[in-house]
Formats: sequence, C-alpha cells, structure tokens
Amino acid sequence: MTRLLILAGPPASGKTCFARGLARTLRGDGWDVAHVEADAIRGFLWQGEFKPRLEKVARRAFLRVVETLLEEELDLVIADDTNYYASMRRELAKLALEREAPWGIVWLDVPLRECLRRNAERGRPVPDEVVKRLHERFEPPDPDRWWERRALRLDDAEVTEEVLEFVRSGLEVQRPRREGRERRPTPESVDEVDQATRKVMGEIMRRAAEEGTASQELGEVLSRIRREIVSECDDPEEAVERFRERAEEVLRKWSGGD
Repeated sequence: MTRLLILAGPPASGKTCFARGLARTLRGDGWDVAHVEADAIRGFLWQGEFKPRLEKVARRAFLRVVETLLEEELDLVIADDTNYYASMRRELAKLALEREAPWGIVWLDVPLRECLRRNAERGRPVPDEVVKRLHERFEPPDPDRWWERRALRLDDAEVTEEVLEFVRSGLEVQRPRREGRERRPTPESVDEVDQATRKVMGEIMRRAAEEGTASQELGEVLSRIRREIVSECDDPEEAVERFRERAEEVLRKWSGGD
C-alpha cells in the first residue's frame, strides 16, 4: 500500500534534510521510499539562476511526478516542497484520495531568523526576500480542513520515534465530512458558509497577487462563483471544497495554464 507524506514549511526550514533522513531510516527497515524533491526540479529548470516565471512549470512537474509514483507499488512517497498554502497541500491530498492512498502532513515550524541563516549557508541560496515572503504567507495546517486532519508539527529536522510512528501508523485516507450528512439550511449555517468561503477568497486573491495575476475582473469572477456556492450549499466544508476546486480552474485559465 503506497502512502503519501506531504512536507510543508518555509524555504530553508529543513524539509529536505528531514526527508532524506526519514527515507534513509525507513529504507534501512526495508521500506521502498521515493523522495520527490521540488527544489531538484527547480534546479534543473533554472540552471543555478532563480527564475520565478518558471515556478508554475516546476510545480506542475512536481505534482505529475508525485501522481505517477502513487501509481507504483511503493511503501511511501515523500512530497518535499514548501506547500505554504493550504490549497497546495490539498492538491497533493486529492492525488492520494483519488487512489485511496493514506496520507498525512509533516510541517517544519522554524523561526524566520533561523531560515535566513540556513539559507545563507546553502550552496544555492534563494533570495532572502523570497524566504521572508513565504515565511510570512505560510498557512499552518488546520485540522478543520478535511485534508489536514493528520498533521505533525516539528521544530527541527530530527527523525524521532514520534515521526516514525506517525508515518508507520498515523497516515490515513481523509474524506470530506459531507458524505452521508443531511442538514437543513439555517441562518447559522449560511453565515458559516459565507465566512468560510470569504476566508478562502482572501487566501486565493493573495496568492493571485503574489503570482501577478490579480485583477478586479478576477475578483469579480471569483466573487460570483462564491455567491453561487453560498446560495446552494449549507455545509461549510463542502462549500469550501467546491469553491477551491472552481477557483483553481479559474486561476489556471487566468495564468495561461492547462
């Protein structure tokens, strides 16, 4: 049974060091482990020079590699990237859910000062402003999101017994809670849906601003979609999921993606 471990954390927080140590330990126990390192893909594309315009290409390639490996008979796939937005972690979780593969998240919660220090010692450091921006924008996993119910916070890259136990028995297939749930719309539920989708709307527009695709027209399109979902759905979790899916489709078209 293939499992997926999603790593998350700002640049230079120790994710790759952690992933390599975990893979080494588990392979010593006979596990078949694949470590997908997003920075290795970026390095191949950038050839030593940071190129933000190729970030979307690198992300798509990263997701495709993870997706392909989940189809193989492996024990564990480690998805090693910043995954600083909840929506990025959701992309990976959906790949696992579609294949009934258990998954979980390990996130490195490291202070900005330490990340900057480690970044300066790298052979190929990323610009400090990128480290600062992603550290500031990082969204910690939230167990109220269906894809983040199983998450382990670490403050260093040490592979402890707690980590090994989490990977061996703590990963699971996490499904949206709406399955089998029937509720009547109430003013309270409508308000919950409105607030939940507004929060996601803000997150998506911040992401679009960072990627240079934000505009008044984009905001109007997403607002129209959000209002439509609020009028149709009384379950906050289902509404958020539906809104994220449709918003991601819009963003892909806006940025010229597939």
